Amino acid sequence: DADKANRKGSAVFRIVGDGKEIFSKKMVQGEKLYPINVNIRNIKSLENIVIGDYVKKVEANTFKNNTNLRTLKLGEGLENIGSYAFAGCSNLENSIIIPQNVIFLGEGAFYDCNSISRIILNDKIEKLYRYTFENCTSAEELYLGKGVKHIESDAFLNCSSLKSIVVPENVETID
Repeated sequence: DADKANRKGSAVFRIVGDGKEIFSKKMVQGEKLYPINVNIRNIKSLENIVIGDYVKKVEANTFKNNTNLRTLKLGEGLENIGSYAFAGCSNLENSIIIPQNVIFLGEGAFYDCNSISRIILNDKIEKLYRYTFENCTSAEELYLGKGVKHIESDAFLNCSSLKSIVVPENVETID
């Protein structure tokens, strides 16, 4: 129940217009809202997602396989992106910029997002899990933040278009 979720301080999403955009926002009367922890994979019409600055976490599988998704803006308050949260969003375009407060980026978070052109990680993420960006076949640039210490196997498997990779000197292990 969105009203109950809002009283607990959880974020909610607002579906707007023709159902092609979704914004996270606080409760507004008379609008159709979805708690952020609800799996909304079945809403296939989404083309644009804006996650507000007060959202702390995107749960695992939340937007998985939304193949109509074209744009994504992640809020500065975000701290956790769950496993496979955006996996299979194959038409997600342009850059993925992980906000400065994100400390956890789950396994396969952007798996099969094969239209992303650039990936920029912040300085707080210490570990990249398996499959995080696997099959991001259009990604040409990869910037790892200074906090990255461990990169698990297959984190960037089949990122066949990479032309530029910036790896910080404090990386300790690459599996």
